[in-house]
Amino acid sequence: MAILKKIKGFTLVEMLVVIAIIAILAAALFPAISNAMDSARATAMKNKGRGIWSAILSANMEREPLNLGPLWPVETKKDTGDSAKYFTYLLSDGETTTEVAGTADDRLVSDLTPEALIAQGIQPHTGGGAVADKNIAWRVAEIGDTAPAELPFLVSKNVEANELSSAKDENDKARITLMEGKPFGRKRAVWVAKGGGIFDARPKYLYNYIVMGIGITNDLPLWTCAQ
Repeated sequence: MAILKKIKGFTLVEMLVVIAIIAILAAALFPAISNAMDSARATAMKNKGRGIWSAILSANMEREPLNLGPLWPVETKKDTGDSAKYFTYLLSDGETTTEVAGTADDRLVSDLTPEALIAQGIQPHTGGGAVADKNIAWRVAEIGDTAPAELPFLVSKNVEANELSSAKDENDKARITLMEGKPFGRKRAVWVAKGGGIFDARPKYLYNYIVMGIGITNDLPLWTCAQ
């Protein structure tokens, strides 16, 4: 005669306890995972920003012996106060801010690519027209060839397009304003200095300290770039 064994399963209470424990662990780990992802996105954007800086610096070194002016924003002679037009000009043959050159050889900065202008969630420019604000993750600071090396050159698009520094002293917490929107919202800012330094910081450091190149006396306008 067969002996039936009673199979014991989970009770509803036990299952709910397990689900609750998993939920608590997930909630505890989420901030760490989110911060790691933000840091990874910031690192990727910093690398692209350094690539933009390197391409412009290389082009300037190539142009110098030919007695051609450098391509920092102030010296482009296309000072429109528009980040999108500045990049279009660099990607063009030097005669327009409304058309990107067909090939890299025809561009003012041959090593600059539209892909370098983007970040997480921002699509690269395609086609031959002007680069659009929606295809750019950067704002351009109005600097020239004689600007100090520590001043910002490129700043992430989530930094408000006004003066980078209007601080009266080190305790002025309204120094840098972050906005909602790509690439980082109000979580952090990324910037590239004119000398090639690359940085990023979370709001607590942007608001409470003078960051590299953004000091009390450096009032530096940012060229506009729509969200």
